[in-house]
Amino acid sequence: MIQTIPALVDAYYRDRSAEFVDAPEKRNFLNLQTRLVKAILSACKNIQVTSPLEIAQLNKRLTIEGLRDALEILDQAHELRLIGSIDQSSYQVQIQTLAQTLFSREVTANGQVVKPRKTLTINK
Repeated sequence: MIQTIPALVDAYYRDRSAEFVDAPEKRNFLNLQTRLVKAILSACKNIQVTSPLEIAQLNKRLTIEGLRDALEILDQAHELRLIGSIDQSSYQVQIQTLAQTLFSREVTANGQVVKPRKTLTINK
């Protein structure tokens, strides 16, 4: 049974080795994903050692799909009761903010990526 966030992240990516060039690259990505998930949880508790945005910017391989993965990991952690009394909406807001800031995209509560809205600008 998974009892920690790092073990949960590792288990989530266990069968996805083909996405990485080599083991050190995968290890680095997993470490940064773990740090991101923990930073999001810390932000939800109003404990900010390092902001989730800083951690996300360190991860050069992070994509919108990586944020979707983080949301799924947090959902699993919630189901496994690894994150205490943190409400799902709290970490969903954190993921949403990261998606909008980094990728100008929206990630819905069910992990769907919404295309950015196009706005009409009028030159005066």
